[in-house]
Parts: sequence; structure tokens; C-alpha cells
Amino acid sequence: MYPAPGPGLPRFLMERQVHVVMGKGGVGKSMVSLALALGLAARGRRVLLCQVNTADAHGPLLGVPVGKDLVEVQPRLSCVDMEPLTARREYVMMILKFRAVYDALFENRFAQYFMRFVPSLAELNMTGKVWFHAEEKDGKERRWDHVIVDAPATGHGITLVKVPRVISSTAPSGPLKQQTAQMAALFEDAQRTALHVVTTPDELSVLETEELVARLRNEKVGPLGVAVLNRVPPRLFDGVDHAPLTRVTTVPGVGPYAAAALERARLELATLAARDRLTALGLPVLALPETPGQEFLLDDAKAMAATLFPPPRVVEAL
Repeated sequence: MYPAPGPGLPRFLMERQVHVVMGKGGVGKSMVSLALALGLAARGRRVLLCQVNTADAHGPLLGVPVGKDLVEVQPRLSCVDMEPLTARREYVMMILKFRAVYDALFENRFAQYFMRFVPSLAELNMTGKVWFHAEEKDGKERRWDHVIVDAPATGHGITLVKVPRVISSTAPSGPLKQQTAQMAALFEDAQRTALHVVTTPDELSVLETEELVARLRNEKVGPLGVAVLNRVPPRLFDGVDHAPLTRVTTVPGVGPYAAAALERARLELATLAARDRLTALGLPVLALPETPGQEFLLDDAKAMAATLFPPPRVVEAL
């Protein structure tokens, strides 16, 4: 058997308000983000799932197009695509209050030309939107119990979380410095935020995940959550000696089957190695099985959510 995964998302992480899902492109970040959102919503939490300026990854599965405006896709779960220009407008309007003032300052062609050269402005705008929704109130309580951020691929994902601290440490006194300091405090708060990393068992993805975790720690970007090992294949060769397979891969009629079996055995060994390497990072490791079909469906996301949030075990009285 593979080493036993933890019993779902640790309870102390379930209480974090902001969950940022990070990792190399193609490892299933969007699916893990969706499963995390579905699992929390199923537990009665009010959840906002944020895409970051990308093709709609969640709408096709949920049956509701996701765009720049918040849309409720099911009870207690809403989604939004954080597009930089819309996020900038919302963020600046929090300060300026009046649309006419915003239009005069930011919607003229000279301002737009120069803003193209402001480093990380797009990331700051979107980070500001996350912060706004995390602080947004519905009466006396926060509107959202959880904000899930389906972050861009590794480098851009780090910038998204890191840019508020960089700007707050260099900006002169004023609204920008104050607002970015508040954003940075949110993403660095171990009581409210968790940065989760996702990988698949292949060597390149695991290596990039190791580098990502090292960078998050070295640069003190934010508090780490769990490492998710995605697309884990079922174990077929447990306790079987693989060596004989190599001796029959050239035998006519048998060779192709032996070669396929050998490739599968090597994949399972790589999965074991990946689990060990993630465990060595000192993070809780969650294993998510590969989906049976060619296409990822909503039922697959729900099954993934059930793995992340298993029902509590009932202990029989002796």
C-alpha cells in the first residue's frame, strides 16, 4: 500500500478564512480549489471561489459561467474571475468613493499608458480584491467564511501574495501604504490564511513543488497549509517483484504487456518517492486519486471534496 494519507484537511486548517492554492501549471490546482470550495460549502460555510484572470475553469463544471461579477453557483458558494482592470476599479473606488473622480484620474489614455509600466500593478489590484472580500461585511459579520484563491502558476502566484508587503515597505505614508500593509497582514496571518501547494507524482512537478515551498519559506510569503499529491494511481503491484518484467519485455506476444506493466510499476514507485519527498517538507500530505475518466467532471470534484473532508468516524462504545 502507499503510505497512509492524513484523514483529510486538518481541522485547524479548515478554520482558515483565506486558502490560496498554488503550484505548477497543469497539476490540477483549479480542481483542488473547486473541491476545497465544495467541501466547505457542504459544511454550511459561505464560500467565495476566486479565479485569477484566466479562462473559466470552474463555470463549465458548475453549469454557470463565471465572469468579473460575483455569481452564486449553488447555495453558499459563489465564484468570480478576478480581472485586473475590474479589480483596480473596485479597489480604487474604495478610496475615492466617487466614480466620476475615478474616471477622470484612471480612465484617460495618458494614465492607462503610464500604468502599463507600474511593476506588479495587476497583481496588486487582484490581491486588493481578495482582501476586500475577506474583510467584506454582511451586517456585523463577515460576508464570506472562506475565500478560496485559485492562484496562477508558481511564479505569478508568489507575486500575487507577496506584492502587498513589497509595496507597503517602500510606499510613502498615505492610503496606499496603509491599504497594502493591511493586505500583507491578512496574507501573513497564520490564523486566517493558508497557502496550499499542489503537485502530481512526476519528477518535474515534485521538484518545482520543493522549490516553491523553499521559496515561500525563505521569503516569508505566508503560512503554509498542506501539500496535495494529485492524480495518485491505484496500487496494482504491491508486494510484487518487478524485476522479472524486465526480462520478458522483448518476448514476442508477451513483451508489450510486460512493458506496459513495467511502466505502471515504475509510476507507482515514482508515486511512493513523491509522497516521501513531500512528507520530508514537513507539511501535512493529502493524496487525491486519479479520476477514472478522460474528462474531469463535477462528480469527480465532489469525490475529491469527500477526500479532503471525510465524514467524522463514529466510535462504537465498548
